[in-house]
Amino acid sequence: MLRKIHRLFGPVFFFLSAAAGFGQPVSVITNRYSNARLGVNPSETLLTTSNVSDSNFGKLFSLPVDGQVYAQPLYLPNVTIGGVAHNVVYTVTENNSIYAFDANNPAAQVLWQVNVGPPIQCSAIPICLVYKGLQPNIGITSTPVIDAASGTIYVVAETYVSSTANFYLHALDVATGHERSGSPVQIAGKVAGTGDPMYPTDSANGQVTFNPFMEWQRPGLLELNGNIYIAFSGHQDTRPYHGWLFGYDGTSLRRVLIKCITPNGIEGGIWQSGAGLTADSAGNVYLSTGNGTFDANAGGSDYGETVLKMNAITGMVVSTFFTPGNFQALNDEDADVGSVGTILLPGEQYAVAGSKAGVFFLLNGSQMGGYSSSADAVLQEWPTYTSSYGDPVFYNNNLYEWGRGWAAIAYQFNGSSFNTASWMAGTDIIASGIGNEPAMAISANGTTPGAGILWASHSVSGASDGLSYQGVFSAYDASNLNRIWSSEDNHSRDDLGGWAKWATPTVANGKVYIPSFGSVNLTAPGGFAINVYGLLN
Repeated sequence: MLRKIHRLFGPVFFFLSAAAGFGQPVSVITNRYSNARLGVNPSETLLTTSNVSDSNFGKLFSLPVDGQVYAQPLYLPNVTIGGVAHNVVYTVTENNSIYAFDANNPAAQVLWQVNVGPPIQCSAIPICLVYKGLQPNIGITSTPVIDAASGTIYVVAETYVSSTANFYLHALDVATGHERSGSPVQIAGKVAGTGDPMYPTDSANGQVTFNPFMEWQRPGLLELNGNIYIAFSGHQDTRPYHGWLFGYDGTSLRRVLIKCITPNGIEGGIWQSGAGLTADSAGNVYLSTGNGTFDANAGGSDYGETVLKMNAITGMVVSTFFTPGNFQALNDEDADVGSVGTILLPGEQYAVAGSKAGVFFLLNGSQMGGYSSSADAVLQEWPTYTSSYGDPVFYNNNLYEWGRGWAAIAYQFNGSSFNTASWMAGTDIIASGIGNEPAMAISANGTTPGAGILWASHSVSGASDGLSYQGVFSAYDASNLNRIWSSEDNHSRDDLGGWAKWATPTVANGKVYIPSFGSVNLTAPGGFAINVYGLLN
């Protein structure tokens, strides 16, 4: 039974998402606000639990786009465009378009828009006709990343020309949308390996080649030490595919890394429900992989069903890892750990990972636990209430999680472990359906009482198969999970429209930006937009 407890305010732990301090405009330049992927903007001074209410807060306007948006909108203040300074919100679509909008003024309309080529039609991928994860196009799915110092936004797009699929990394000027020198660059390459034994064409002459047609670029991009890192998985576990990791120099766009997660096996995709790769201050990268071959315990090089820590400075050599002892059962049941991105807790000593099986893991970042068939050598392992997709958020020593068919809950962290015997719970129970785990974010003014707000969106019906289903967007007091506002309180004014699965809301400088699939008429989807919510007066 879910129980509600009073939360206790612990030490002040948070990361700023960009070079912006309290009282200054906040930048949101990467997925989930920081490379730790905590899902928190800790510098929101305008929105509080007192003024986010039906009488004071609602939908201000919508910014129309040409296709579905699964990526988190990004936000950069004081960008000079056409001689005028704008606070800019950037978004991307599955139609391969990138938009820059004035974040505050709908009359300004589009500051610039570029399209980087025809997307691949889902009808060209047979599995997409059965398991409708995305439709009708696949173009730009992942959250881009912005280098604020150089004024560059990096975007990965899949194109389909003459029945050939390719991925390209684009580096665009944030003020104009123009390609930087050397942009775009095709994402391609091969590594030593024998590949998938069931598909002889997966490898040739002892090498496995990256196959764009079989791959899907879901996780948000990571910028680390001047390089851009990009991760891949497959389409609905359709073989042959592998988990791939690429790195490119952010200035020259020269490839600096190519790594296959299962070079001598199968699958091992990196998808993480769209969460970006995680990184710490020492140049380490953390990620979780899905179903696939695991043989690293026996001297192999394949890391399916594994949480990995790799050092970018040393070419992504694995320094430590954790693979559940029941990894084969997870493979057999399609209950992989790759469904949840890794969260790096403040202080960088501990990390949290999870799985579709509804199990969370607290890991020691310096020694994650490796593999044991008898007992998982992790700091803590506990079952939650349902399958874990989407991504939890961590704020003020609480880990917030929300699964399909349940209410939001929060586990308290005491500095070395989570209290899993008692937890804080909300009362809004959402519809059950595959993938209907809410997209969440928290905004707060540090740990100021009354400032912490949990923002969450989900499908009303539980459906989330790539079509447009009615969504609801709500705000909760982060200290007790009581709902303080919902888009359904005043539907005619605040309607979210169609829910964009796992698209993290962006809270910046008193406004909230969230994608919408627009029309919920399933026979004629359209009206795609970024909805902008804020104070009404």
